[in-house]
Amino acid sequence: MYGKKLRIGLMVPCVNSVMRPELTKMAPEGVEIYETRMLMRGTDKLEQLAYMVNSLPDNVEALADVADVYVYGCTSGSFTKGYEFDRELVDRIRQQSGKPATSAASSLVQALQAVEARSVVLATPYLESVNQLQVDFLQAVGVTVVKAAGLSITQRGGAGRKEPECAFAFAKETFRESGGADAVVISCTNFRTAEIIRPLEEELGVPVITSNQASLWSVLRAGGIPDPIRGYGRLLEL
Repeated sequence: MYGKKLRIGLMVPCVNSVMRPELTKMAPEGVEIYETRMLMRGTDKLEQLAYMVNSLPDNVEALADVADVYVYGCTSGSFTKGYEFDRELVDRIRQQSGKPATSAASSLVQALQAVEARSVVLATPYLESVNQLQVDFLQAVGVTVVKAAGLSITQRGGAGRKEPECAFAFAKETFRESGGADAVVISCTNFRTAEIIRPLEEELGVPVITSNQASLWSVLRAGGIPDPIRGYGRLLEL
């Protein structure tokens, strides 16, 4: 059967074209990803994110027959309302499903703790206003954001149309301008990064943590698979 080792239930925004392919690329043999796509209704980004959260019970139920563990695959979908909200969201998934769960935002925090990063440079496709909410989120858990920069992509699902070289060049430039930090965070599950994590680490000399890489690392551990994975950065090799 597919997913002999672990079956991951992935909830992603309906516009996301990156997270499942990246998780599939990085996941070890015997791990399968099953997804449900969350509708985003509303006149602005925050209203759309709120709609996804309100539809959470239906999305959890949609994966109940195939998931051993859950991941909420929208980083900004929970950090925009703060760290406590993110924890509550993950708890809601656990309580309804009776299974382990994590979120992309929680996974970033756990990953930074694992690589012992207390200061970061943040590179995203977000608007400045959304970036500031993530800065607040990280600072709430004791992480100093030395510099945050966003590409300010406004097209619906537009970040998913960028090639990984875009993330590489933007994160590199942001890090160089910052003067340095313990790690680089590239946030957004709809922003291609899998191919550039390792070369960017080699270039900058610090761990590079991305939403999808951190989500996979966290959900594998929640599912009892702590085996190291080579080729996608220091985090997955722990």
